[in-house]
Amino acid sequence: MTVRETGEVLEDGLHEIYVNTAYNDGSKIARLMTHFKETEVNDPEFPEYSRRMYSLKNDPKEVRKVCKLLEDYGTLRERRITYEYIESGMLSIENAQEKLHMTEAQILEDMEKEGYKVPAMA
Repeated sequence: MTVRETGEVLEDGLHEIYVNTAYNDGSKIARLMTHFKETEVNDPEFPEYSRRMYSLKNDPKEVRKVCKLLEDYGTLRERRITYEYIESGMLSIENAQEKLHMTEAQILEDMEKEGYKVPAMA
């Protein structure tokens, strides 16, 4: 991907398109983007998107999947922030153990695996 404004090339394996949802020029993409800000969607112009959003919010199986994904993301983010604090010396391994409910060995192993610098004191 090339960042249009800077010309910087990012090789992250993703193809990303950024759209301003605040601007509506009346185009089909602008009409679709307005739905990204809504809590309920039922638009015959975008039937597949409407069905999928309904399913994600109302089908118990899909709701469980969404909840699990959000919980997992929250856990991952908490772990990464904690590792950053450990790496910077702002948090001890001992305090991190309580926070993450992990052993020292698990934390150190995971930090190394994730590419964080393991503190010398450990």
